[in-house]
Amino acid sequence: NNLIYNNYFSNTNNAWDDGKNIWNITKTFGTTIIGGPYLGGNYWSDYAGEDLDDDGLGDTLLPYNSSGNIIAGGDYHPLTMPALTPTP
Repeated sequence: NNLIYNNYFSNTNNAWDDGKNIWNITKTFGTTIIGGPYLGGNYWSDYAGEDLDDDGLGDTLLPYNSSGNIIAGGDYHPLTMPALTPTP
């Protein structure tokens, strides 16, 4: 029965949940643990989805479920690394 968001997970097994935790909040303006512009979920080192609208939150392969270890639901707003701005 925990609300878990804005954390950095980079482990072999990032999470295990029997279905009682909430892994994100509603998209909210604010700086994330990895420097993104919107709070939402957590940073997962093995999240393979994409951020299609460059808001710092994943838009594909949702919800992230930690390779099936989050039994019910999951992270609907996984954090993604901010896009790098190319230098001229």
